[in-house]
Amino acid sequence: MKLLIWITLRLGIGSSMNKSKKLIEIFDKLESRAAKWLLAVDENIKSLKSYLERVGFRVITFESGLDDEEIHTLLQKKKVDFFITKNGKDFVDYVIHPAPPNLQYSLIWVFQDMTADLSRLAKTIEQAIIYDRNLRNRNSPGYQKITGQYVTELPRIRAEYLKSQKK
Repeated sequence: MKLLIWITLRLGIGSSMNKSKKLIEIFDKLESRAAKWLLAVDENIKSLKSYLERVGFRVITFESGLDDEEIHTLLQKKKVDFFITKNGKDFVDYVIHPAPPNLQYSLIWVFQDMTADLSRLAKTIEQAIIYDRNLRNRNSPGYQKITGQYVTELPRIRAEYLKSQKK
C-alpha cells in the first residue's frame, strides 16, 4: 500500500488527495477481500504460496509425506476455503461425493502447463475465486480445473459476475 501511495503522489496521479484516498480505498477493499479466504497449497506446488500471499490471501501448507486422507482431514479441521493442488484426481472424489462431515473446501486443480509463471497463476486463482460461481458457492463447494482454456474464459466469467452484481 505504501508503494501505491508513493506512486500516486510521485507521479502526480490525481493532484488532489481525494483521488489518492480513492485509490487506497480500492486497494484496501481488494486486499481485505482476498484475506478473508484461507487457502491450502499442496506439497507439489508449495512454491506458489508466496505468490498467493503477495496477492493478499492467507495460505497454509502441510508437511510432506501425508496421504490424501490425512490431507483431507486437515483441510476440514483447519476450515480451509480452497485447496490448490496439481493432483486434483486424488481429491476430486471428496468434492463430488462428500462424506460426513460435509465438505467445507473447494478444490482448485492446477494443470502442469500453468505452473511456468507462478505470479500469473496466483492472479488467475484470485480471479477464479472472486468471479467463478463454481468456486464461490459456499453451500456446495466445487472444483475448478485451471488450464490454458480456463484462463481465456476468465474475462467472460468476470463479465458475467459483474453483470449479475448490477442487477
